[in-house]
Amino acid sequence: MLGGLLQDKGSAEALGEYIRRYMEEGPDAVPQPKRLRATFPWPWDSVRSTLSFLLPSWRNGDKGLVLTLALLLSPLLLLHSLCHWISLLLCWPTWWPRIIRRAGLPGAPVPALTVAEDYGPEIAQKLRASVMKLVKPSAAAESVSDA
Repeated sequence: MLGGLLQDKGSAEALGEYIRRYMEEGPDAVPQPKRLRATFPWPWDSVRSTLSFLLPSWRNGDKGLVLTLALLLSPLLLLHSLCHWISLLLCWPTWWPRIIRRAGLPGAPVPALTVAEDYGPEIAQKLRASVMKLVKPSAAAESVSDA
């Protein structure tokens, strides 16, 4: 699980910017995290995630409405939290192949680029046909004549 529970749009943008800088400029371009996230998904993270839709109303002062909704929807919220937690338990960590883990390190070989022919002539033909459906032939001809 990447990041964690995001509180608002600003924290989502900050996480996206952190990831962008890390990917484009490298690990030295971003500050070290204050703490690392546990790999085990705790059940209270699922409860917090499930109840997060009530936070804006709680912050706006509608505490009575939030408590009433939480009480009325508690069986569904509990079921949703349980299913969310089970889905997190069924996830496994990603394990990248060695060539990918080593790519970008100083002195490491650069992996070859994948081209359509790598998948055989039949698949390559289908890939090209699907791309041609996305690009109108007239638009492709105009871009070639403009260059």
